[in-house]
Amino acid sequence: MVKYSLSEFANNVMPMSQPSKMSMYDRTETVLRGERPDQIPFVTRLDTWINNRINTGTMPECYQGIPQYDIYRDLGIGIEVYSQLFEIRLNGVEMVFHRNDEMVLHEHDPVVDDFPAPWAHPMLPITEPHDTHIEFITSVGTLSTDIRMTQGLVEEGEYGFVLPDMGRNSFQKLLLDMFGEVPFFYAMADMPEAIDRLLILLDECLEEALRRLTELDYPLITFGDNLDGFMTNPRYMKRYILPRYEKYADILHSQNKLLSAHVDGDLSRILKELGASKLDVVESFTPAPQTKCDLNDALEHLCGNNQTIWGAIPSVILEETTTDSRFEAYMENLFSAVSGKSVILGVADLVMGNNSISRVRQIAEMIEAHGESIS
Repeated sequence: MVKYSLSEFANNVMPMSQPSKMSMYDRTETVLRGERPDQIPFVTRLDTWINNRINTGTMPECYQGIPQYDIYRDLGIGIEVYSQLFEIRLNGVEMVFHRNDEMVLHEHDPVVDDFPAPWAHPMLPITEPHDTHIEFITSVGTLSTDIRMTQGLVEEGEYGFVLPDMGRNSFQKLLLDMFGEVPFFYAMADMPEAIDRLLILLDECLEEALRRLTELDYPLITFGDNLDGFMTNPRYMKRYILPRYEKYADILHSQNKLLSAHVDGDLSRILKELGASKLDVVESFTPAPQTKCDLNDALEHLCGNNQTIWGAIPSVILEETTTDSRFEAYMENLFSAVSGKSVILGVADLVMGNNSISRVRQIAEMIEAHGESIS
């Protein structure tokens, strides 16, 4: 997994080479302040594309053996950095890793980056296929997690964490990480009091962690919530998500920080609810044709509520199945739609292994050509 510190993000990654213009970091921060930069920022993730090219031996010759930062600089884009803000110690827990029925790790009171799936753990390599069974043994029972890294995923690359990351909000953590979608909905119906109690306990931990960020000098904190209007429908949004965003925002706003959420699913059913939330930044926004969500509807509901959209370039238009004319037409329509809006452009969810890197460069060149007209 590619990891960077916040200081690297601010000082080394984002600045561009031309001193007469704003750096990509400054452009991004300017948008987040509600002001207009000299041109719209284009800040995205190449992690998966880079790892795909490394693992399949197809990295272009010009990018072989050079620092990954320099690939971004050469393309004329800013790097969207993922940085987990904290680790957790599982007191009174034994963590056991099994791979192919063989125990490869046994730890007491382990420290992990996330739970119940410690994605960044060194025993979960991204460069080779594996089936890993993880057990968390406690005094009241055992929880297990199974993680499969297929050959296809090895070729495709890693899944990162979005920006200065707090993990998922409590509801999404239960839905996506701890139970899974169908078991969680059954649990909500069969044992609502127990679920509510668990949500309260998780909330207490998250809110305490947020309060400890007072000394962190950084403008934005995010939750990797992966919202989708099918699973987290409008009713669940109103009952479970919006109140939590309000609490998180109140804590962060008191520290002069913004609240962001990674919401790369189909948002068409919950745009109204998102627009009414206390989110400051809707990150990895993925419009049609990759989802059913209309870009103009999103601009109306989100930017119209003084929220910033980060993303808006669906990765499918970077595939060979999209003709050059359709790609160029999409980008011209996008530039027209976002002109004057609070938008940071990025490929949503990220640049995939089968995407055209030349089109990424072309987007950067198109932004440069449009200049202030789309800032």
